[in-house]
Amino acid sequence: MNSAESIQPVTIALDAHGTDFDTQVIVEGALAAIEKLNVHVVLVGEKNEIEKHLGELGWVEGLSHEPASEIIHMHEEPASAVRNKIDSSIVVSARIVKEGKADAMVGAGNTGAMMAAALIVLGRIPGVARPGIAAELPAPGSGHGALTRQILMDAGATVDPEPEWLVQHALMARAYVQHRIAIAEPTIGLLSNGEEASKGDELRKKTFELLGNVPGFIGNCEGRDLTSGQPTIVLTDGFTGNVALKTIEGVARSISSMVMEVLMQDSLKEASAQVVPSLMEAAAAIHPDAYGGAVLLGVNSPVVISHGSATSNAIFNAIRVATECVRTDVVDAVREAISSN
Repeated sequence: MNSAESIQPVTIALDAHGTDFDTQVIVEGALAAIEKLNVHVVLVGEKNEIEKHLGELGWVEGLSHEPASEIIHMHEEPASAVRNKIDSSIVVSARIVKEGKADAMVGAGNTGAMMAAALIVLGRIPGVARPGIAAELPAPGSGHGALTRQILMDAGATVDPEPEWLVQHALMARAYVQHRIAIAEPTIGLLSNGEEASKGDELRKKTFELLGNVPGFIGNCEGRDLTSGQPTIVLTDGFTGNVALKTIEGVARSISSMVMEVLMQDSLKEASAQVVPSLMEAAAAIHPDAYGGAVLLGVNSPVVISHGSATSNAIFNAIRVATECVRTDVVDAVREAISSN
């Protein structure tokens, strides 16, 4: 028996309609998670659409269905859609978590709707002013292609926060890192336009003053520190964080394309045969799909938001992240961090 088989199963509510692509990638990701992670997955959506992609496997053990007759599309206003489409796959996913039929919800659809459903249906942890999205960034480790862990907080949930809310985000992210990633003493840096305490706009300056009593706070950090691994947690507002995250993803794609174009030159064919496999392996390790999705912190159950262009591998990893959050009691850790400060 492997270690995954010996762990108590977790049940994940998975939005079956939440990607830019076909439901096929959702189904494939769910089946891979059931096989490798010892989880149960509840596919939430239109049954005929789901069954169309199950193929010969059919409804395997560990895979079940919860009907939902509506879909919240990317262009819809989140809060209004959640309130009006009460039988949408996003809302139903949140509802079955609330009812105890699942331990966490995962989706790759409308991010705002995912957050709205989490707040309206699951509810906010007492004392939390606003939720935040913790996104994992790739960062170089100790050699041999190893990666370390860095968290960007907030990556898009609260775009115009008060300084006190950012302090709460720091505390939530710290608890998240300590429990899910098992870094006992994570460092926290406030993203600004310079390391000096005097740098930044009014939000940054006021937040800097309030962070003095937060364990692990090391002062301001800069954009160049993103993906460096230090500090462990990069703290910022949701607007800046989301722009930074998308910029990192875009730059990574551009650099990968440039490198591959160079290596495909005729004069480098021999060298490419030796180098390309290792580069492909490294590229896969830092691809957004390898991280699956970002975690919404501050609500009463684990919620993982994947990106709309998610592949089956991204869905698998989003389920993995949600499962780890359940098994390491991330929500309780965040609740304790907020209640004790």
